[in-house]
Amino acid sequence: MTTLLQAQDAADAVACFARDVDGRAAAGRVLAKLEGPGGMTSLCAAEAALAARWPTGPARELVWLTRASPTQVDTLHLAAFADDGGLIHAASFSLPVPVAA
Repeated sequence: MTTLLQAQDAADAVACFARDVDGRAAAGRVLAKLEGPGGMTSLCAAEAALAARWPTGPARELVWLTRASPTQVDTLHLAAFADDGGLIHAASFSLPVPVAA
């Protein structure tokens, strides 16, 4: 079972993830999968945080998992891969659901 790390928001999750990725092999691709009630709003926040952290460099792949989530929080799964496809680092974060405007 995956351990969920707590994050204040998507930017906090990406910052924590990036600290673990930095210093390892250069990331060629970053995969972000979001599940939970926050939906597209949370996925867009994750994309903005990834783009701010890595404005150039690794390709970003975003996946919105639309299956029903049993929890009332968003879960952001992040994974960084080397150019050869090898996994550099993976982590999952529990995010509060954004408040609807």
